[in-house]
Amino acid sequence: MREKSWIVLIFLLAPINFLMSLDRHAISIAMPVIRKDLGFSIPEASFILSCATWGYALLQPLSGWLAEKLGPRRVLFGAAFLWSLATLVSPLCLGFAPFLLARFGMGAAQAPDWASSMLVLRRHFSTVTRSRANALLLGFIYLGSIISGPLTSWLMLTYSWKLAFAIFGAFGIAVSLYWLVFYRDKPDSISLQPDLSIPAPSSALSRSKLLRTPRFWLIGFLYFCTICVQGFYASWFPTWLHEVHHVRLKDLGWLSSAPWVALYVSVLLAGIIADYLASRGFSLRHVRTVPPIFGLVLSAVLLAIASHAQGTILALCLMTGCLGAIGFVQVSLWSSVQDISGAYTGFVTGCTAFWGSLSASIIPLAVGWVVTRTGSWEDVLFLPSTAACAGAIGFFWLRPDRPLLEAREHHCEL
Repeated sequence: MREKSWIVLIFLLAPINFLMSLDRHAISIAMPVIRKDLGFSIPEASFILSCATWGYALLQPLSGWLAEKLGPRRVLFGAAFLWSLATLVSPLCLGFAPFLLARFGMGAAQAPDWASSMLVLRRHFSTVTRSRANALLLGFIYLGSIISGPLTSWLMLTYSWKLAFAIFGAFGIAVSLYWLVFYRDKPDSISLQPDLSIPAPSSALSRSKLLRTPRFWLIGFLYFCTICVQGFYASWFPTWLHEVHHVRLKDLGWLSSAPWVALYVSVLLAGIIADYLASRGFSLRHVRTVPPIFGLVLSAVLLAIASHAQGTILALCLMTGCLGAIGFVQVSLWSSVQDISGAYTGFVTGCTAFWGSLSASIIPLAVGWVVTRTGSWEDVLFLPSTAACAGAIGFFWLRPDRPLLEAREHHCEL
């Protein structure tokens, strides 16, 4: 049983999420060349960098419900096929409005990915193995970010940014078909651990109770703060290196991937540590809250120092450490979502991801606005640093050891 769960994760679910990250981060690497090729201004580039997250954010709550209703197999296939198609046609969109629409469509199509993935993980992994499962899946996402930088840069400089997008789109369509052929939602097709089966959500009334629960909104706020930090790396970080520290375009791909390598390593380490502590009898509250508080405080400090760093190597090391610290936040937060959501994992995941997507769409615009107003890149790191401090404070009230809906409340509606 347990071996089949890891096979599902590594060989079926992970490639889909790797692909999503590869497609999403290619635009930030290619943006300096796209701006020059298509003549986009800084404000226009800001809108293009953020519009995918608008589509992603707007459809998150609906996608969580859809994943619960139709099952991860059909929903993930449709999502991967459509976002890959949007990536494939992006090079044909030569004006600002068509390009913006293609990126928006890609983000909207990616919306069901994470809610569906959380449903798959919760069905296959218990509380004591859940952190490692989340860490491994997050690791594949960040591996996509790592590879996206140098791969996009190489394809762009060797051939063109248009060919890079076309290759990523075609690869994605193939992966979506692979998922459809080999994954099954039914328990008799892929054996589930019996005690981990998710009961069908009872009614819309329970969802309305979730909306009145303060911790439901708190976990969205925590993810909003986390993505304020991570979203800067996914949008403006390569341009920040190029503008502030004058990194050459041919070096931009692999240098901008360094923080994602740190994030990849840290999520794997965070998952191992969390599951070890849980198996040794440490309280779930401490296992899920102490690491993210540490990670956010460290990120805030490193961002503040990096904003005044003079040398390129020093600045890159500080920024790498900052994103690495976010790994402890991501693993703890998504493990907590599965711990406290019960039958409503898809819905809560979708709503939580909505706030992260909203944050990811705001950060590129906020950075672009600051640069346009001040004419300088020196103060932009103040934005994610402040968000990290706010998130660290918020984690004190999370209480991941208590379900969002008490059992007696859930059963009385059945």
